[in-house]
Amino acid sequence: MEYNTFIFISTFIFSLLEGIMIRGYLKKKKLPAILQNLVILVLYYAFLFLQVHFNFYIEPLVIILVIISILGHLFIGEYLGIYVKIKIYDKILHAFGTFSFTLFFYSLIIKTIHPISEPQSYTRLFIIALGIGLGAIFELIEFLVDLIFKSKSQPNLIDTDIDLVADLIGAIVAAFTYNFFIYP
Repeated sequence: MEYNTFIFISTFIFSLLEGIMIRGYLKKKKLPAILQNLVILVLYYAFLFLQVHFNFYIEPLVIILVIISILGHLFIGEYLGIYVKIKIYDKILHAFGTFSFTLFFYSLIIKTIHPISEPQSYTRLFIIALGIGLGAIFELIEFLVDLIFKSKSQPNLIDTDIDLVADLIGAIVAAFTYNFFIYP
């Protein structure tokens, strides 16, 4: 499939699901959820704009993994309430989300900064460190959201620790996926 066609189709589906969620949250008058969905939608469109403006193109597989991660959180986890119904879903999504976003940010680094090529072992270590950092940042964001909106996405320290372990697993899988499947 041609890159532009892929982007159009994935953006249409992503935007449609975002619209469904925003409309549903409007009916329920859930302002924080509306804002979260709008911010993510704006960030996605900003990414698309920057990608064209600066002439770098992230691999379609990586983009679809990120979209699945975002929809896994926003649509499946929150909108459909799977986080509450299936407790392990959060841990699986942490691993998958870290995997996806690590590949995304590493691809972004490669496409925009063009670092000097190093041995694959260094690349893997960098990708793992990047994923661990992203996982830690996500945990801090969850903490801030809980603090500001009085929610309970982090019920206790064990939950946070298990999330960080899932993030580490996702980062390791991302490193080996990148080296063996995306850029072998």
